[in-house]
Amino acid sequence: MHVTKCGTITLSHLIRRRIDMTSTHQKQAKLYRMVMKDHLCPFGLKSKDLLEREGFNVEDHHLETREETDAFQEKYGVETTPQTWIDGKHIGGYDCAARVFR
Repeated sequence: MHVTKCGTITLSHLIRRRIDMTSTHQKQAKLYRMVMKDHLCPFGLKSKDLLEREGFNVEDHHLETREETDAFQEKYGVETTPQTWIDGKHIGGYDCAARVFR
């Protein structure tokens, strides 16, 4: 298994997922992003838009406070948000998600 800052994913899994993404069933993704009173993360918006354009039903989790964001980052061992999961596999932030669909 190859471990990168883009999550723990095997290349063969990404290839299979890319092929599976052409099927007719509703694809599911989980997205965790900062949506705060005084800050709306632009990369979170880009991630949500990308996933929806790729045909995913997005389970959109808002991180509404700095404390909630810090706890999320500590729990999952990540340094940034947004973070995406597809099919239960951690993909990573926006750049990592975008690479999956190139």
